Parts: sequence; C-alpha cells; structure tokens
Amino acid sequence: MRRQPSARIRSAGQQPISRDGDGLAHGWAGARLALLLLVLIPVLPAPGSAQPRTGRPLVGAYVWGGLLNGRPTIENFHASVKFVLDHGFEAVRFTVTPGSLASYGVPSCAATDQMRCALKSLLDAPVFDDARLKLVVITLHDFSLGQRPMVDADFLEQHREALIREYRAGLAVIAERFASRETTVVISNWEGDNIVYCGSVYRFATVVQFAVDCQGQATGNVERRMQGFVAWLKLRSELVDETRRNSPALQLLHAPEVNNVVLFEHRCRHQCDPSATVLGRLGQLPGPRLCSYSAYDSMRENLLATALARLSAVCPTIILGEVGVRAPDVSSAEADKRAKAVIDQVRRASVKAPFAIIVWNAFEARASRDAGYGLFEEDGRPRTFRFWREILSPQSSPPPP
Repeated sequence: MRRQPSARIRSAGQQPISRDGDGLAHGWAGARLALLLLVLIPVLPAPGSAQPRTGRPLVGAYVWGGLLNGRPTIENFHASVKFVLDHGFEAVRFTVTPGSLASYGVPSCAATDQMRCALKSLLDAPVFDDARLKLVVITLHDFSLGQRPMVDADFLEQHREALIREYRAGLAVIAERFASRETTVVISNWEGDNIVYCGSVYRFATVVQFAVDCQGQATGNVERRMQGFVAWLKLRSELVDETRRNSPALQLLHAPEVNNVVLFEHRCRHQCDPSATVLGRLGQLPGPRLCSYSAYDSMRENLLATALARLSAVCPTIILGEVGVRAPDVSSAEADKRAKAVIDQVRRASVKAPFAIIVWNAFEARASRDAGYGLFEEDGRPRTFRFWREILSPQSSPPPP
C-alpha cells in the first residue's frame, strides 16, 4: 500500500495499483486505530522465542515515497529517519527493492551486488546507532533475477544458489551493522496476497476482468504463483535463521506480510477461494512465526477483530505493517467521525494480539498517486502527526505547533 511517485512492486506485468484501488480504509481511521492498539497490546518476540516480550507496542513510520526536504538523496533519507525519531517514533520501515532505490538516491551497483550495496548505503549513518531506534523493518526483495523467483517455484529452484549468495551478502551487511545492538531488525515484503494475485488482490476480488486475466495467464496460474511465493518465503526464512545462528547477538527476524484475511468473504465478485490466501499457507514455514499485516481490508469491512483472531491462530506475534491515514484535509470533521467508528470497532475486538505498528507514511509526497497519507509535509510541518503526539515516547522532542 504505498508507492513512490511511480513505482512499487510490479508482478507479472501488472501496473501499480493506487491505495484507493486496494480497498483501503478512508479518512483518519488508521491513526486513531493505532492510538488505541498502542494502549491494548505488547510487542515483539526475542529471536527464536515463540512468546512475545511484554510491554507496549512500538510505533514506527514508513519512510518511503516522500522524504524530509523533498529531494531523493541518501542524506535526506537519513535526515528523515532522525526526524521521525525526534518526534517520538521508535521504529522505522523502509524499502530495498528494485523499484524503490531511486526514491532514496541509492547509487547503482551491479545487479548481483545491488542488495548488499543498497543496504550498506542506506544503513551507513549515525542515526542507525541511535538508542531511540528499537525496531527496523526492511521491505526487502531480490535484485539479481527480478520478481520471477517470488512467484515461480521452478525458476527459484533453478537459480537457488544465486539467490542464496545475494541474500547472504545482504544479510551480512545487516548482521555487521546491528550485531550486539538492542535494535530488532525485521525482514518483510510488499503485501504477499497482492504479489500472488497479479498485483492487487482487491482488484482480483472486485473486478471480474482483472480476475479472468490473472487466472488466464497460465493454467492454474494463481495456485502456481502461490506455490512459488511460499517457496520464496521459505528460502528467506531459512536464510534469516542461518544468519541469526551465525550471529547470536543479532536480533533478526522474518515477517511475511499478508493483506487478505477477510477480503474474499466480503468483497468477491468472481471465483474467489477463501482458502487461497498467503496466511493460509504460512503453516508451511518453520515456526515460531512472526507476521506482518497490512490491515486495510479488515478495517474497511469493520472486521478487524475477526482478522486479528485469524492471524493470531497462525502467528504468535503480529506487526501491523501498514496502517494508513488518507486525509487531504487535515481539519475535516468527517475524519473524526470515521476515526470514532474505528476506535469503537477496536474496543469490541476480543483478541489482544502482540503488536508493533507502522504508520504509512512519514512524509507527504505530492507527486504520488497516494497523496494524503503523510504524517508530515516534506518541509517538516505536521499533517496527521498531531493525532499521534500523545501516544509517542515522552522523551521525544516536542513537535512544532
């Protein structure tokens, strides 16, 4: 659910889908939702542990699509991370994917070395030594072979050794940077169900022609893509586990991100199989499992409690990997009305799963198809942030009025 001005994950030739097209919550719902969840629920497990640590959840900002000071440079990325820490956030999420690097000004390297090169550039700054930074979530995809290994198990197997080399090199950078640190690093992905369903599971469910085209790319196309995606997740889990074994002081975890928990039951206009979800296949991965959930489908349908119950049955620990707030008008009375509806929904939730919460997104990007989600303007002026200040770290710098 995010996008830099012109690129996000492209799957099997599909074009990026705007946030509105993904069936996202509207208005201020996400901000107030996260405010309440912060009060409800504790946070992340120690590496290798099936049980979560106790305490309040961490709240972070997704730094992607827009940066402090506007221009896409490494320096502005680092300044953006420091800015959100200064305003009380304790976690940050960013992307390291073929389509995202230009938005950070990451220099080009050879394709076989781009993951390692990009991670080294992005993490090489004092802000990642800041004791206030408790959690780093990295949306990490392959570079050397494009997106095909994510949805084609046979292709992945043919190129398995190349992928292993690429990930080992990238994860070694993370291990070197964060070993013996209190910061937890989580490797995740763009929404898994979107990847499987040809770029947008919401469009698959609601636009008949899109579903027909997606299924028609090959016999059993969706199931083939699902098998490929699960194989890709399994390989990544194995490599994260290997890296952690080799660096016992490193707090490194893998959190596959899903975004279809209730959608097929409530929005399907074609042939949707409610069992054909990434969440339903996560049992094939080694446990204990940490999951990231892009929560817009359940928030939109007023079914967050149902979604949390289903998620917690599979994943002992859950991160709300994206909670978005679209508000072109930050003073809208309608926004407060929508927020109240979501707060009431969460209060009725019977499941109190452990959470970290990532807010989409840190800085407003006016040129983006997804304008309106920014916590801050690119010059640092607050937008939706004013609804968050009371729940953030009391040690943070006070925001501007």
